[in-house]
Amino acid sequence: MKTVVVGLLCVIAAGATEASTLTREQARALARSANTPAQHLMLAEYYRGESQRLIAESREYAARADEYQANSPIPFRPVSKYPTSGTSYRSLSAQYLKEANKTAELATAQERLAQ
Repeated sequence: MKTVVVGLLCVIAAGATEASTLTREQARALARSANTPAQHLMLAEYYRGESQRLIAESREYAARADEYQANSPIPFRPVSKYPTSGTSYRSLSAQYLKEANKTAELATAQERLAQ
C-alpha cells in the first residue's frame, strides 16, 4: 500500500509540474499523505483554484437570480411557501459562496503547513 501511495505521489508531482493543477481525486490522495512543503503548496494552489471556481459559480447564480427578478413572469411576489427560480438561484449562490470560503480556509491552512 505504501508503494502505491509513493507511486501516486510521483505521478501527481510529475503531472503537477506539467499542468500545475490537480484533479479532485489527486488532491484527495495528496491531502491524506502530504508531508513536504512542496506538497502542501500544491494543495494550497489547488484549493485556491477551487475557491475561485466556486466564487465564479456563485456570481453566475446571483446574476441569474437578478435576471429572473428583473424579468419575472409573475407580476406580483409569490408567497415564500412556493419558492421561485430566483430564490432557488439565490440559495445556490449562497451555498457556492460558503463552499468557496471553506476552500479558501483550506488553502490558507495548507500554506501554513508548508512553512
